[in-house]
Order: sequence, then structure tokens, then C-alpha cells
Amino acid sequence: MNGESERLELKADVAEELRNRGLRVTPQRALILGLIRSASGHITADDIYREVNRLLPFTDISTVYRTLDLLEAHGLVRRLVTGQGQTQYEWADQPHFHLICTACGRVNNFTDEGLTAIIGQVAAEHGYRPTEFNVNVFGLCSECQQEAEDAHS
Repeated sequence: MNGESERLELKADVAEELRNRGLRVTPQRALILGLIRSASGHITADDIYREVNRLLPFTDISTVYRTLDLLEAHGLVRRLVTGQGQTQYEWADQPHFHLICTACGRVNNFTDEGLTAIIGQVAAEHGYRPTEFNVNVFGLCSECQQEAEDAHS
């Protein structure tokens, strides 16, 4: 499949996702959701804004933030605040958890069926039926640990 047909397929998928959530398809919404969906991992609002403004000039940053809030409210994207206070966004497809480095801001995704089961069990014990949950583990990645050890040597 060539790049152009992949982009067309992504555009159609994104438009369908918006319509499925009862949202009107606008060029800004489709582009922002498409950028997040095609990102490898997480993407910041500033990165999204730069690309949107390049492709749709005269789009202001407030449009990007309002769209991100709307997409999050409709369960299409997830917001993640890292240890450095930076906000990143990701496609809300598969449930997963995050390891977040408080020194460099690196985010690693992971899944764990055992942890998912425990969360479900704890929720049920308290009479909850989870519709969504997230786990963010903050700490130091191996590279930042090494840098800290080297600095103290």
C-alpha cells in the first residue's frame, strides 16, 4: 500500500470515528485526531499545533486545545500529564498503563492482564463497575538512574 492510499484510508477511518461519537467532521478535528492516531506513542499539543498550522494555516492554538478537550470528552484520545508537568495525548484504542520518568519525561506504555484483573476485582469489591481506568507509575528510567549514579560517583 502506498503512502497516499494509507492517508486516504486514515482520513476515512478518522471521519468515521468522529461520526460514530456523534461529532461533526471538520478539517481541524479530522486532522488533529489523525495526527494523534498516526503518532508513534504520545504527542504534545504544541507538536499537534505546529503540524495543524502548517497544513491548515490560520488555525489558532485555542482551536487545537478545544478540539483536544472535545476528543478526550468523547473517549477518542487520552490526556497524560508527565512528571515534568508536560501534557501529552494518545489515541485511546487499547487500555494500557504508563511508566513515566520524572527526570527526562520519557513515557513507556505497558499492559498487564494481572494488574487489569486486580483493578477489576478491587472495583467490584467496592461496588464499582469500571468504565475506564489508568495507571501511571512515576520514577526514573534506567538511563536517568545511570546518570544520577554517575553524578554521585
